[in-house]
Amino acid sequence: MKSLFIKQKVFKITDHYPVLDESGNAVYHVDQDFQLLGLSVVISDQEGNPVCKVDRKILSFLPVFYLSFHTGEEIVMKSRFTFLRQKIDIEPYELGIYIEGNIIDHKFAVYKGGRIIGRIDRELLVWGDSYHLEIIEEEYELLFVGMVVAIDHIIDIRQSSSSS
Repeated sequence: MKSLFIKQKVFKITDHYPVLDESGNAVYHVDQDFQLLGLSVVISDQEGNPVCKVDRKILSFLPVFYLSFHTGEEIVMKSRFTFLRQKIDIEPYELGIYIEGNIIDHKFAVYKGGRIIGRIDRELLVWGDSYHLEIIEEEYELLFVGMVVAIDHIIDIRQSSSSS
């Protein structure tokens, strides 16, 4: 099992932050440039090589994200809303991966074939958005980092629409 930690800035027009391991070493770097609509984020490895790109589909009722990996694999995350629960489907469905979480305390479990392969917890009452990723099946580490970028954006969208 592996743990990763993300701590974002409080005030951000563009967002650049490291993803840290348990020892505080940067494992990935997340770079988001300002966009009027949508979201486009590049995740790089320690050497600065892009390993994943996260884009948000602009015209959709519920958020949809595309994760493109350096290996050529592509994943689509489709948000579904149920009462007090957040569900996110991952395509291709053959992977059997999906996310369920509580929108109040921002705790998410990631499942593959019905078994938990990790957890994503957003820490509350801290300055800036902070996440703890607990990855049980480490081969999905980069996927977890990409999923957190998308989940954070979903939370931001929900918070901005509820304050309007």
